[in-house]
Amino acid sequence: MAFPRVSLGAIGALLVVRLQAAFWSTIADCDETYNYWEPLHYVLQGKGLQTWEYSPEFALRSYSYLWLHGLPAKLVGLLVENNGVTIFYTIRALLAVTCALLEYRMYKVIKRKCGASIGNMWLFFQLVSPGMFISSAALLPSSFAMYITMATMADWMSRRPTAVIAVTAFSGLIGENNRHP
Repeated sequence: MAFPRVSLGAIGALLVVRLQAAFWSTIADCDETYNYWEPLHYVLQGKGLQTWEYSPEFALRSYSYLWLHGLPAKLVGLLVENNGVTIFYTIRALLAVTCALLEYRMYKVIKRKCGASIGNMWLFFQLVSPGMFISSAALLPSSFAMYITMATMADWMSRRPTAVIAVTAFSGLIGENNRHP
């Protein structure tokens, strides 16, 4: 069985830049703090702030997106000291690694479909893009949509329609716009 070739330069560069974002970038959007980090803390600790959108009275937002991040956070809390700082940076690092892996997959597909020079140009622009730096480790539905779009596009370009449908269905189940009846 042959293993796929991995370009350590490309994946290494993506991981370094995305992990730098996880540990050094600031939270650029107040919605990230008050609509996602605070309610996630509430879900994990059972205390803290809960925005009106999540309250049972209004129930405008689903907790499914928060639990997507809460389950790994619970595992981290069981394995190491359960403090907010550790959980915060672990979640951001997991988001950054997820983004880097999806970007690497997209890079490989672009190289295969469009040629090495186009793929390398795409990779360069991904690495130096300030928008990617900020959004790669952000706990926001728009970042989740970015991950889903990369996964869907890579599958679509690879002619894997079943995977496109599965990823799209997953995004519909977990995505932030779930409404309670």
